[in-house]
Amino acid sequence: MFSADILWLEPSNWREVHSALDYHMRRYFAENAAFISLAEAIAGNLQAVDPVMEQLCAATCPSCPDPCCLHADVRYDFRDLVFLHCRQEGLPVQQPKLQPDRQCSFLTPNGCAVPRPLRPFLCTWYLCPRQMEIIGDVFPPNPAYFFHRLHRIQQLRKELEATFIHFITP
Repeated sequence: MFSADILWLEPSNWREVHSALDYHMRRYFAENAAFISLAEAIAGNLQAVDPVMEQLCAATCPSCPDPCCLHADVRYDFRDLVFLHCRQEGLPVQQPKLQPDRQCSFLTPNGCAVPRPLRPFLCTWYLCPRQMEIIGDVFPPNPAYFFHRLHRIQQLRKELEATFIHFITP
């Protein structure tokens, strides 16, 4: 597991991590069916939770007095970047927050400008207290299914990372 303090905030570091991931994707993973299958499974689960998250956000975020996107320390982590490079789509041009005292750079007056499958996973799995209160109303009768999907995404992301590291490590 890579250290959580690797944030790649400097543009040169950001380009370097993307370049390294591109290299490894071309060398080891372009035709690796198991690796691609893991990324597809993550994408499918993200697609499954998206409607619920959209409903939760629509019901809570516009009237929230302290929106998470204004103060949360959101970053793409290594697993996010491996997933995005595997999918070869929507690579972010920078971290969402380059300075701790700033809001997420992807936040617009209409919400997040980034489609959910391309956001840092933290933006998908985090539910604020108000969202936790109403999830049963948004996803009746079984919100456990939604949480199962989030948990499955977490498992698949760990497996994707472990597979990546296994292949690139001598």
